[in-house]
This record gives sequence, C-alpha cells and structure tokens, in this order.
Amino acid sequence: MLVNGIVNTFYLFILLLFTYLLGRKIKDETTGIIAAVLVALYPLTYDLYFPVSLDFPLMGLTVMSLYMLLCSEHFSKTGYSVLFALSFGWGLMIKQPFGAFLIGPLMCSLCAAARTVYIQNDYRRLFNVLLVAVLSYVIVMVYYFPGIYRLTLGMGAWSQAACHGTISGTCGCLPSDYGNRSCPRCSLLSLPAERSVSSAKLTGTSKERCCYG
Repeated sequence: MLVNGIVNTFYLFILLLFTYLLGRKIKDETTGIIAAVLVALYPLTYDLYFPVSLDFPLMGLTVMSLYMLLCSEHFSKTGYSVLFALSFGWGLMIKQPFGAFLIGPLMCSLCAAARTVYIQNDYRRLFNVLLVAVLSYVIVMVYYFPGIYRLTLGMGAWSQAACHGTISGTCGCLPSDYGNRSCPRCSLLSLPAERSVSSAKLTGTSKERCCYG
C-alpha cells in the first residue's frame, strides 16, 4: 500500500501539473489553475488513486503527452518532439491502449506537418516525425522485447516437441492415442494447431532435425 501510494502520488502530481500547463498553454494561467482544480475534484480521480491500477498513471501520461505534442507545434520544435516521443513511449510501456487516447491530436499534428513539408519544403518537421517514431519504437521495444523473445523461444520449443510427437497432455496421453479426437481427460487434440498450450507439457526431446527447420 505504501509503494502504491507513493507511485500514484507521483502520477497525481504529473496529472495536475500538466493539466495546469495545458490550460495555460491553451488560454491563460487562470484557466490552467481551474482545470487542475477540477481534475483534482473529479470522483474518478479518487476512485483510481487508491487501488493498484494502470489506469491512473495513464491519466497523467496522457495529459503530459498531449502537452508535449501541443508545444511541439506540429513537430516544428525538435526539443518538444523528443519529449513527446519519451512521454509517448512511457505511456505505451504502462499500457498498450495508451496510443488510442492520442490518435486524434496526433493525426491532426501529422497532417499539419505533412502539409507544411509539402507546401514550404520544411523537411525539419519530417525529420522530427521520424525521430519521434524511432525513439518511441526503441523505448517500447526495450521494455517489450525480452517478453517477446521468451515467448518466441517457448513457442519454438513447443513446435519442435509437437513435430516429434513428444508433447503430451496433463494426463500423460500422446497425440497418437486418440487420432483426431480429443483426450476425454485433458482435451489435448492431436492436430498441432488445435492443441491447447496451457494444458500441454514437454515430456522429452529428440536429437533428430525437426521438420519445422
């Protein structure tokens, strides 16, 4: 509870700070203060603050990314474009649907940047867009690549075992025991595409070259 409180307090600070900055950027300082106070008083803010949830950090990071995107002025400023890429990648590391909250403003900025590049030949904006894409991709892959790599290794081992017929169900049955029918005890099917990974385990290995490569 203590760790969760510290983490959520940090994201609450981000939420209120960038809500204030966003309101000040759009209109004036008074608007920013009113916006921050209203967000702080929302019932949803309190509902998401206390439990362990990924949705509360997502609120603060969405506002922060939106502010950075607005300050980049359609990717004309490299510094704010880099900050947007960092905040955008940070949000994607927290939760994958994060990008859906920014798709509208992001598409508007991309269209405005493309129009400027086409009319004024301002290729700096194109460079900033590519920089944002590369930085966001690198940040996300640093976080997700180890899990993807482990999943790939696991699926490769499962495919080899299925190829050699050394994969069995939890009850010890082999694919050849029931033909095309499922095992009545563990529901393991003989067809590799239909076998349940969750109910299967490796029972041996083969030194022969697998037919999958």
